[in-house]
Amino acid sequence: MKHSRQKRMLKSQYDELEELQNNLDDLQTDRASMEIVFTSLKNAFLIYPEAEWEEIDKEICRAYDDLMAQVRQIDRSLKRLDRSIKLKSPKKQPL
Repeated sequence: MKHSRQKRMLKSQYDELEELQNNLDDLQTDRASMEIVFTSLKNAFLIYPEAEWEEIDKEICRAYDDLMAQVRQIDRSLKRLDRSIKLKSPKKQPL
């Protein structure tokens, strides 16, 4: 009986770690996507030097809006992950 309970606890802990790893993987993917948009935004003037300023400005505004949406999304994801970790962390006993 005791062995079965320990096995279930270990499985539960493993599942929680697996979920955490999946969340971290998703955040890494989001970060990589943001880096691509940021680099694109940063290099926009170098890629289209002969383009009209109005068109460049529109493209930069679109890229900036996309980047900020991704930043907000990753911020929400990090906050959810932080809350989840705090809920699952063992409570420290006062000394």
